[in-house]
Amino acid sequence: MNGLERMRATVRIDVKGDAKERYLNMCRARHFPVWDVQSDKENDVITMCMNREDFLESKSAIRKTGVKVAVKAKNGLPFLLKKIRRRKVFVIGALLGFIFIFFMMRSVWAFQFEGNKRITDEQIVDYLESQGVTIGTKTKELDYEALEQGLREQFPEITWASVLQRGTTLIIRIREREYTEVSQRYDDRTDIVSDVEGVIVSMVVKEGVPYVKIGDTVNVGDILVCGAVPVYDENQLVSGYQYYHAQADILVETMQHYTDTLPLSYEKKVYTGQEATIISLGAFDTRFVFGDGISAQGVESQSKSYQLRLFRYLQLPFFAQITKQSAYEWELSYYTKQEAQTLLMSGLEKYLSELSEKGVQIIAKDVKIIKNGMSMEIMADITMRRLIGISCPTTVELTQDGENND
Repeated sequence: MNGLERMRATVRIDVKGDAKERYLNMCRARHFPVWDVQSDKENDVITMCMNREDFLESKSAIRKTGVKVAVKAKNGLPFLLKKIRRRKVFVIGALLGFIFIFFMMRSVWAFQFEGNKRITDEQIVDYLESQGVTIGTKTKELDYEALEQGLREQFPEITWASVLQRGTTLIIRIREREYTEVSQRYDDRTDIVSDVEGVIVSMVVKEGVPYVKIGDTVNVGDILVCGAVPVYDENQLVSGYQYYHAQADILVETMQHYTDTLPLSYEKKVYTGQEATIISLGAFDTRFVFGDGISAQGVESQSKSYQLRLFRYLQLPFFAQITKQSAYEWELSYYTKQEAQTLLMSGLEKYLSELSEKGVQIIAKDVKIIKNGMSMEIMADITMRRLIGISCPTTVELTQDGENND
């Protein structure tokens, strides 16, 4: 059946009785179209489809044959319209809802940020607001290419930006520049200079002339590897230098002194038990607040915000915020000896962990914790092994009398 025929009113009926075949023949004789005829011999029933008008006209055949006919299904546009008339409120509501969503999609009601790590959501929102893009902005007013270019200009760390709209959500996708920690370098003529005091335990020179060896004690500012490599003449005299960017992996064993002081007295929060809940409901630019806040000097607030969303990107301008407040007072308190020692040791362990993350090998530590009046102090001598050396321009040059100025 084509689409036009499917819009006609049709019924699917079950025919039971000894004369059911006769009823079927009488329908065909009167040129009543029937289709999808199925015979169920086990239940002694014939199922078929026919037009509603033909079914009504076949009632005389039903009486003559004495069959029992039951309507199992009604299909077609007339039956659908009849159902709709019975559900006017539902249909009108659905239509109004569709119109409402259509108009809501013409504005931006939510932001979504993807790919930002160092740049915060708040910074991007501030930029968008400076460009006149806020919650409620009409989508026809958005210049996506200008916003993308502006993001790259506003934040130099952005290498790629994309602004697009899905539903009522404006999606900002960015890719940030990958920064790697690179030590100071020069094109040529560089030495490696010590930046700590210690004893050299390992040394691998990749470029340049070593000025120290394993076992030597070095101080801050000592040249470890020189980038000026001497060139000798036939008399084994220095006739000049070839300059390089000195490179080497130099490991020293050094000692570092660590100190930290913790006052034994401190102020802590003591909750009074006074609490309040504030509910804020909003639609578009209108806000309604229910509940009174706590009027006290110390108030701790925790808020959760919600926005009505039908689908992932279809967020609507209906908001709710629940804020819970708790009143507190500051009370003078004191650490016990055990608590103070635990806090000081925790700070030391955090410091050592940060050193380990930088590749520093902790060999030993000598820790002392002493009480000094109303404070407690931790002192630690940390023996460690670490890579040293910073690049500095070389000062080695050949003078006019053929000697270097080192």
